[in-house]
Amino acid sequence: MPRKRLRIVFCDCFDCRDRPDVSLTREQLDASALAARQEPPPKALLLFATGLVVSADGETNLDACTLPHLDLVVREGNIGLLAVRHAEARDGSGPGPAVSEFAQLLGVYQDVVKLQSSPDSGDISLPSLATRFKGMQAAVASTNALARQLARQLGMTVVDRLSLGEAGHTSSGEADLSLGDVTASGAASTAQAATGAADRSRGRSILGLPDAASFAATISDELGAADSSSGRDLLLFHMDLDDLMGCSGQSKGGRRTEAAEQDGQATARTTAAEAGVAPSIGADARWDAALEALEWLDSLVKGLLMLPAIRERTLLVLMLSPAGHEMPVITSIGGVGGNSALLQHGGMQLDPAAIIVTPRSLAQLDPSSGAAVAAVAATAGASGGLSLLDVPDLPLVTRPVQSFELLGMEHVDTDARAPVLVARRLPGVVRRDRAERLGYREALTAGAMGAMVMDRLLPDVAYKIGRAPKYGA
Repeated sequence: MPRKRLRIVFCDCFDCRDRPDVSLTREQLDASALAARQEPPPKALLLFATGLVVSADGETNLDACTLPHLDLVVREGNIGLLAVRHAEARDGSGPGPAVSEFAQLLGVYQDVVKLQSSPDSGDISLPSLATRFKGMQAAVASTNALARQLARQLGMTVVDRLSLGEAGHTSSGEADLSLGDVTASGAASTAQAATGAADRSRGRSILGLPDAASFAATISDELGAADSSSGRDLLLFHMDLDDLMGCSGQSKGGRRTEAAEQDGQATARTTAAEAGVAPSIGADARWDAALEALEWLDSLVKGLLMLPAIRERTLLVLMLSPAGHEMPVITSIGGVGGNSALLQHGGMQLDPAAIIVTPRSLAQLDPSSGAAVAAVAATAGASGGLSLLDVPDLPLVTRPVQSFELLGMEHVDTDARAPVLVARRLPGVVRRDRAERLGYREALTAGAMGAMVMDRLLPDVAYKIGRAPKYGA
């Protein structure tokens, strides 16, 4: 007799309920209780934006602008960091950060690297998401042609009418003659157009993004969030800043095939790297374009949360990536000597000045050191704590290996300087933390998710929508 799967139980603890100063209506309480019991199982909407987090003068654009609806997702859910492998090949010899992080999210990173690095390898047979996650039906929309090709290999449906920033297309999927090809000769013109965009006024559109409210309604319709007519369990919407900037600066032309677009994007990366164009794009123009994309994404989330089916019955996952660009360090966090990255790898020696040894940790020291600590602790009164600086000749403390460095039993070399921000929201399913806004400082000081390797996010999402057995402890 098959064993009935245990359901998530919605309780009234502080993590599950809303904050004391926010009162829920009876309809909202009933909706969150149904989501917790998975009646019916919720759907998942993943918004993944690569390259939108840009740093300058020791701060990020997330700190420099106001994003009320992205912050609302954080306040009503939780926030954390995703560790990614070092960004692949900005010189055009690899898939690029957008595709490599997209592949890591889908859990097929090593296969994609082999596929891209070996022209004679042919098509690699990849296990579909339906096979890995109990028949989960997933769809994808991406501005990157290689990402769409990878999604098809995984059995995901590519949604054409959610095309965004794709040359020759509009949000409705119709041909747009105001956009054109990406060719080898067009790479330099793309860079010039992007650089010239910095001279435009802030009131003018740089990327030419569609209306956010109507786009949100299209996303909900494709997911089937309201009536479950689509049969889909998950929709992944992926946008890359480099793709959006490349498409916005093209000359007029006709609609092109996806193969031509894929070749054009790869050729543009190679040509820009050889010509040394990339650094000229990455200053004012990139900052302005990233701000516009963030503001559009904030408006998109506003439109999504205005839909009851998304707000009450859909797991919303927001991911913002710096695409391998180094982020400024938050020096006041952790008290770790010599820390030069947001994530702190295991094996590094901790600063003794930042360590407090309590009596319960004496067993971790050797007998002679433990006796010395016990002797000083006896004179410390009932304070319950003791600074290591007061005890000479104690061994330095080594930080243990962190979970974001391991994938199963395999060690993963992750980039500690450019983690991905992730926020999740669904009342009754996602526990809340004390974070108030979207940013790295908030994720490190008040976030509940901590840091994990990016490959583990999709299994967690699949479990929350009833498409994966329980994993882990």
